[in-house]
Amino acid sequence: MTRTLGALAVLLACAPVVADVRIGEIMYHPVSGERFEFVELVNDGAADVVLDDWSLTQGVDFTFPPESVIGPGGFAIICGSRAYFFSAYPEVFSAFVFGEYEGRLDNGGERLTLADADDQVVETVRYDDNPPWEFLADGFGASLERLCLTSAADRSENWRASPVPADPE
Repeated sequence: MTRTLGALAVLLACAPVVADVRIGEIMYHPVSGERFEFVELVNDGAADVVLDDWSLTQGVDFTFPPESVIGPGGFAIICGSRAYFFSAYPEVFSAFVFGEYEGRLDNGGERLTLADADDQVVETVRYDDNPPWEFLADGFGASLERLCLTSAADRSENWRASPVPADPE
């Protein structure tokens, strides 16, 4: 019986996520301060996803305005400050930055939850600044980047530190 339950637990842990929009990157502790924070959502599906009234409901507060859409393979960035974001990432097309959230990301880790227009949880992740989470994302210039979008967001082994820029913001 224990062997069967163990196998079931492994299958459930490896079950793919069904939503096409996922949390793909978290810049929670930038070197230059909270105004450089951001969260990136990714659409890894084959169709447009309308984000009208979707929201980040834990961690920071943001509700997508009407006519918000992420195309297939596209992404959406929500940040602490558009001006600071573009000063650090001038190459990012402005249409991908959907707005500024209220609050700030916790440098010590917290839960981020993405909910759809019906307040149903699409995805949630609890990042941390302690091992096994990547230390380079904790004030050393890197963000957390998700390795596999179809694997569980809450697993630390599914996240890595982005390359550290030569002149981190």
